[in-house]
Amino acid sequence: MTLSYFLRGNELHILAGEISKIYHIENANDIADVTPALIYNTIVQNQSQDVRKIIYPIGPGSFTATRTISSIATGFSIANPTIEIIGVSSFLAYVSVASKTSLHYAIAIPTMRGDFFIYETSKGSLGDYKIASAANITQRNLAVFYPASEIFTNINLAATQISAYNTQRSDAKCFT
Repeated sequence: MTLSYFLRGNELHILAGEISKIYHIENANDIADVTPALIYNTIVQNQSQDVRKIIYPIGPGSFTATRTISSIATGFSIANPTIEIIGVSSFLAYVSVASKTSLHYAIAIPTMRGDFFIYETSKGSLGDYKIASAANITQRNLAVFYPASEIFTNINLAATQISAYNTQRSDAKCFT
């Protein structure tokens, strides 16, 4: 079974085999405490603890979320060294959804310092990500999507992450 998980704000998105879940974590301070249990419970609901591959985002994103999900993957790999662990850019899931809406767009993830990690495309070709100010983003003639944007609502980004990984893994810019 492939396990994929993704944190979007206070939402934990999980895909474990055929089980797709989006959990809302009320208190952001609880993310590190409840995420491992929610992932484990989803695996158990799938009635298969035979995890063969884990796909998880490695950032950019909040420090707590990135460290939490990275630590969970590390824990799985220590417990079972045969599990394939694949860390991908957080942009991968967002790009997969946003690319269906526009050829010219940017994904902007807040850095918590008042600026943004921005991943920009032009005419459908993939770009690199960089740090940009809010003023810099608004000067561009692009559709700008933020992790809280409505287009990502009710979409399991863990499932999108797997699909995007399987179809775009030859594009090195989406990984690491």
